[in-house]
Amino acid sequence: MENDYALMAVITVFVICVSASEMFKIWMKSRATQITSGIGKADKSQVEQLATENAQLKERIATLEKIVTDSAYQLDQEIKSLR
Repeated sequence: MENDYALMAVITVFVICVSASEMFKIWMKSRATQITSGIGKADKSQVEQLATENAQLKERIATLEKIVTDSAYQLDQEIKSLR
């Protein structure tokens, strides 16, 4: 008789654990969906901002490359190194 109660308790605990595990999986999936849908809206403005900043940085790099590769700049650097 005592073994019957112990067996029933073990089965009940097992069912509760499996149910809790499945509920946790469903909660995690819904949480991931909420996060990705929320990120999509916020990312559009951030992507536009980063694209603008990236374009500005590319322009600055192009300007610096022109300065460094200019023959007058190189000649000036050679003269400074001889001093």
